[in-house]
Amino acid sequence: MQALCDGGALGGLGDAELLGAFLGRGEASAAAFEAVVARHAAMVLDVCRAVAGSEADAEDAFQATFLVLACRASSVRDRDALGPWLFGVARRLAARAGADAARRRASERRAAGLRPASSDPPEADDAVAMLMEEVDRLPARYRDAVVLCHLQGLTYEAAASRLGCPLGTLSTRLRRARERLRRSLEGRGVCGAWALARVPDPAVPPPLAASAARLASLVAPTLGAGVPASILSLARGALTTMKIRRFARLSATFLALAAGAWGWNAAASHDEPPPATEEKPGRYQVTGRVVDEQGRPMAGATVQALTRDPATGKPTVKSTRSGADGTYTLDLPPGHVDFASFIPPPGCWLPNIPPFVGRPMTLSNDRPTIRTDYQVERGVAWDFRLAQGGRLPGRGYVLLNPPADDERPVYTESDADGLARLGIPRKRREAKLIASSTESQGREIPCSLRWDEGFRPEAVRSVAKLDGTLDRFWITDADGRSAMVEAAPDGRFRPEIDGGRLVVRVDLPEDVKETLPSVIGSIVDRGGRAIAGARVEAAYTRGTTTQMGEGDAFAATTDARGRFRLDKLPASVRDRTPESIRLIVAKDGFGGVDSDPIPVEGVVGPIAVPPIVLGPGCSVTGVVLGPDGRPLEGAKVEPGHAFSARARVTWTDADGRFTVVGLPEGPARIDVRFGELIETVETTAAARDPRPIEVRFQGR
Repeated sequence: MQALCDGGALGGLGDAELLGAFLGRGEASAAAFEAVVARHAAMVLDVCRAVAGSEADAEDAFQATFLVLACRASSVRDRDALGPWLFGVARRLAARAGADAARRRASERRAAGLRPASSDPPEADDAVAMLMEEVDRLPARYRDAVVLCHLQGLTYEAAASRLGCPLGTLSTRLRRARERLRRSLEGRGVCGAWALARVPDPAVPPPLAASAARLASLVAPTLGAGVPASILSLARGALTTMKIRRFARLSATFLALAAGAWGWNAAASHDEPPPATEEKPGRYQVTGRVVDEQGRPMAGATVQALTRDPATGKPTVKSTRSGADGTYTLDLPPGHVDFASFIPPPGCWLPNIPPFVGRPMTLSNDRPTIRTDYQVERGVAWDFRLAQGGRLPGRGYVLLNPPADDERPVYTESDADGLARLGIPRKRREAKLIASSTESQGREIPCSLRWDEGFRPEAVRSVAKLDGTLDRFWITDADGRSAMVEAAPDGRFRPEIDGGRLVVRVDLPEDVKETLPSVIGSIVDRGGRAIAGARVEAAYTRGTTTQMGEGDAFAATTDARGRFRLDKLPASVRDRTPESIRLIVAKDGFGGVDSDPIPVEGVVGPIAVPPIVLGPGCSVTGVVLGPDGRPLEGAKVEPGHAFSARARVTWTDADGRFTVVGLPEGPARIDVRFGELIETVETTAAARDPRPIEVRFQGR
């Protein structure tokens, strides 16, 4: 495979071309993925060996990394610099593999009646793992440069070419990255300068590389067949995290749009609709049929629901698409479903919102099936090509709000090539449009659109920029109908003609580069002993509003001495700067806590917080009954009061029973939901033998 990559037919192709060939699923697909593995295997294995702690765990993380790539290749943002993306996935998977192994060893020692192993100062391997962690914490522009030059061993010229920046800029980024790493590692008691010159060990066992390449063939139609359980568990955990974060961003926009549904679909017409998802029929399901205004079946509509995974008890997203006959079926577990969304087929919009979209619902033995039919209307497709910081592609979304309150907005996310397509009504009107990065700290940029009835964006004759204080563009199609794009005079919206078709180029603002002061501290138990592996996340507060950040920039994990450092906190989220932050701390076996507010506005220099103390983990147990006194399966049980408690959400079993763990000792509020039924109970979390509570819905 290395010969194929370096000297064979694929040797001259870049990462973007290889991923494109793989996603094309043609005859060269398997060879393209093998070439990707051969090119990046040494770096990925080097990272996994440094972090995982054992060769077996490192090899599992190595193969899981390429399995995740095979599943998420279409969502890789910068395909020309694939190495940094693989580095981040590999480090996190290896850390998880090592942590899982450590928990197993601890359980085995407890079962054998042995004392826990003593905590020694970091050895050389620990120091390398810390280095990898600190590299992963760097801002993207610094991290990418370090990965390409120091971990993959590229020349400065090759790295600068892949990153699309001048050599001088690359040198500056590397210098600043080294300085940041030196300070971070010295703060953790490690001298890391020696490690910055390391490059991957090129000795990757051929059977291991071949096995990783073979995983691409196991992605479809079902992930799991033929994949070892240890590798499958790691990969599924990473894929679930990616999917939940993406759906969380989607649902936030969904709920903000009054009824929680985007009406006009933001996808453009394609020659062939996406295929329907094929799953085995389940007992509990949402089903229906999608037709156009003339009653013709419509394929390619998407129905999604935020529910739970019965196997893990964690929140998950279920999704399906309508088939050629317009029908769809979404199999779900019994019980509470937070809400569902409907995305019309490409080039269509939704004039009316069905009752269950954007609202909670329930599936039970009394009502195992919910049927909802949709009628959509056909529109015209506008193309928006998103870039970020002048570079293609940009991952983001476009949202079009019509002037009438009773009309639905257009929403779409860009694909891997930065293309966002909106299907909008043909009738003449005007509307406000915003575009933004899908990153949580992305800034929204607005513009206005006006178009004549029957305007044809697929057949444009001219685009003219008008004089004035704003950026205004007058667009004429082949039939003489017109449209106008009006935006701030910053050049972020630029309509152009591409092959006779209108393409509005949008330059999204770069992700927030300014950061808050570093926040450093430690997590200890009540005896003052360090707690390793605790998760520390930042929540931003402005006025009376507090929101959790999304992504690795807002989180850290404590080291062997219980220490953490948050030094990548964005200075703002959606153009809102925080007055203070709270630290949300959780660790299995302990009660989670929210810290007191930490002022950050106007603060210069690192912020050292006092040690945060975690007490023993406590629990609340009980049973949930319906208005008729029967136990309810699948009721959602969510602790309140604090962000750390809310993360402990669970669902009732077939007997209506539940146990919430990881709570601090003392008063606890429990919110229970079953469809639109809601009950709140005030109780006490106890460390041992908690007294069961009974929650009974009173109905409406």
